[in-house]
This record gives sequence, structure tokens and C-alpha cells, in this order.
Amino acid sequence: MSAIAVVDSGRGLVVLTVWLIVVGIARRLFTGLDGSTATADPFLIVAPLVFIVLGLVALNAGALRHRSPLTNCVLGLTVALTLSAINPFQSDLFGGLIGIALVVTPMLAFLVGRSLVDRAQLRRLLATVAVLGVPVAIYGLVQTAVGFPSWDQRWIDLQGYIALFVADDVVRPFGSFASGNAFATFVAVGLIIAVACVGRVRLAIIAPAAGIMAAAVWYSGIRTVLVLLVAAVGLMLAARAGWGPLRAVAIGLAAVAALPLAVSFIAPEAFSSDASGVLAARQISGLSDPFGSDSTLTSHLDLLDRGVRTAFKEPLGLGIGAVTGGARFGGVNAGTGTDLGDAGVAAGLLGLGLYLAVAVTGLLRTYRLAARTRGAVELAAIGILIVSFQHWLTGGMSSVTWLTWLVLASGYKTVHQRSAQAMSMFPSSLSAFV
Repeated sequence: MSAIAVVDSGRGLVVLTVWLIVVGIARRLFTGLDGSTATADPFLIVAPLVFIVLGLVALNAGALRHRSPLTNCVLGLTVALTLSAINPFQSDLFGGLIGIALVVTPMLAFLVGRSLVDRAQLRRLLATVAVLGVPVAIYGLVQTAVGFPSWDQRWIDLQGYIALFVADDVVRPFGSFASGNAFATFVAVGLIIAVACVGRVRLAIIAPAAGIMAAAVWYSGIRTVLVLLVAAVGLMLAARAGWGPLRAVAIGLAAVAALPLAVSFIAPEAFSSDASGVLAARQISGLSDPFGSDSTLTSHLDLLDRGVRTAFKEPLGLGIGAVTGGARFGGVNAGTGTDLGDAGVAAGLLGLGLYLAVAVTGLLRTYRLAARTRGAVELAAIGILIVSFQHWLTGGMSSVTWLTWLVLASGYKTVHQRSAQAMSMFPSSLSAFV
């Protein structure tokens, strides 16, 4: 994979995309066959190593030349999170290294977006994600309607976690991924790309694919993704109309505010007792009453508040391992499930400030670019940033997070060079071999 990425970054990214989709199935097929559980899975090493190789190639191609304020903020956040790996509060050094592999290495895609990926390559990559989103969505729908195959059931029994269970006997679908959140977010990203192509690709092609992915997101049982999806579509429509950022935010907020009423209006009086009925009932109950007892919104807000308070109580943070399962390695487990909270917990006040700067600057610039060009790639970029907003720094969701950092940089790339021109960083013998 690294060799392909060095020779042709565009093809390398496509191969990486496919790998990140199928690695979950690979882990389920080969992990736990002897009835044991694995603390660290060697399959998880592949993507971080490829990200590092691509990052080195991007640096050699000039990824840090003519740095913009956004680039400086991303660079600062990357360094702050990396240095937090040696924070003694999190766990031992191994826990910090795991945090770097899960959170920091996907951020190197920002450098790739600045120097190696032009608009045509990004368009092909996004099309690949949208096409692959359909079989992934079908896989999840089969898990809901038919049941889990033996390899998935073994994974649930050995590696299952509390949030995976909606009820005592109902498990939310996770497709080919390791978590329901990763599945729902990836399918939502594919749906966003399809929406961005409306008017540019035949409706007869887009409509069935979009319908399948929309159904998969609905039956995922992940309400946050649904809310962000509505907000993303609202902002994309505002950008396509050429409206300014403030007006667009108002449209997005209005769409989200109208969601409970819309859901209550279409909700049936009763639901079936099978998995699909339980998942649909969960979506309806939480979305129609966001602050009710069946909603987890208040708990998410409490976790966010805890993360921000931690940044002020511990100005240097608790280390990146503390938000990526550091308890497994003898440290603390202080993850908040939100990027802002996790940045504050991991890197303290510096991480909190840098993340806010990246989020505000990146979203504003990406939206302005989409409103100015009204191109499908730019519209998809702002939609992807919104629908994955709480998972830019989430460990274990590299199948989505790397794409977020890539599109965040795609509009501000200063050097357009093919990765083959960066081969000078490798020994001539290795270049000849590749």
C-alpha cells in the first residue's frame, strides 16, 4: 500500500479507502478464533504506517510551503497532540503511542490534501467513497433485517461494548466496521457526496443509492449522525444558493430545530418488536424529544462540559492516551465522545484553543469556497465536515477522520505536484524497485 501511495498518491488513497472499509471484516475473520480477546490488533498498524508514508511524501512535495493560518493551526494541534503522548497522567508510553496511531496519523491527510491531491483526484476519491457506501449500507441493513453472520456474532461476543446494544437482545448494525458510529458516519458521508452530485449525475443513478444509504443511517440507531446530516444538507443548499455564512448557519439551525416536529409528524403509532422496529422507535423517541428521558443529548453535553472543565483544571492536559482507551494500559480513561472535549482533555488549554481555531477557520473557509464555486466537490467538502463534526479526532474512526482532514485542506493547496516527483526523498535503489 505504501509503494502504491509513493508512486501514485491518487491510487494510493483509493486503495487506502478500500482497506479502511474491509479491515473490520478482516479483524473479525482472524481475531478471536481461539476464543481470546486482543488488546492490540496488528491489523490496526497498517493504516497509520501508510498515513506516515503519505505524510513524508507530502512534506517533500511542499505541504508546508506558504502556510495559511489554518495550516499553522492544524500543524500546532498535531504537534500538541503528539507531545501529549508523553504526559505521565495518561498511562505508560505505549498508551500514548496508541493514541498517536489512532488520532494523529489520520491528521497527516491534511498535508496530503495540500500538496498531492488535485481537484480531479479528490473528485474520483469522493466518487469511490459514495459508490462503496452502497454495499456498506446494504451490509448494515442485512445485519438489521436478517441478523449477524457468524464472524460478526463472534465479534459481538468477544469485543462488544455497551453502546453497541440498543436493548437486551437488539444490537445496532455496524456494517464492515468495528463500531456503529463508524458505520453510520461513513454511510452518511457517502450520502452527502450523493446529494452534492444532484443535478450533475443522473437522478436515476443517485436516487436508489441515496435511498439505500439514507435507510442505513436511519436504522443505525445513531441519532447524532442524523441531526448532523440534516444540518449538513441545510448548509449545502445554502452554499449552492450562494448565501453568506451567517445566513447559512441560520438555515442549518432552522433545519435542525424543525427536525423534532417533522419526526413527530411522520412517526407511526406503534412499532414492530423486531430489530428494525426497536431501532426506529429509538430514533423517533430521541429525535422528537431531544431533552427527554429517552434522549442522550444531555449526557453528551455533560461529557463536553467535563472535557472543557478538565482543560482548565489540568492546563497541560492528561495526554492523548486518556481519550483513546488509556485505561486498558493502566492509565485513565477520560474520553468525552466530542472533539472539543477530547482536545481539552488530551492537550489542555493549548489543545482546546487550537481545536477551536481549526474548527472555526476550517469550516468558514470551506463554506465560503463552496458558496463561491458551487461545485460538487466543494459542496461535498462542507457536508463531510459537518456530518463528521464530532469525530475529527475520534480514535478508532480513521475510516472517516482521514477524509475529513483531506477535504479540509483540499481548497487551500498551494503546491500541485504528483507524488512521483517526490520520489527524491527515497534512496535511488528503492525508487527503482518501486
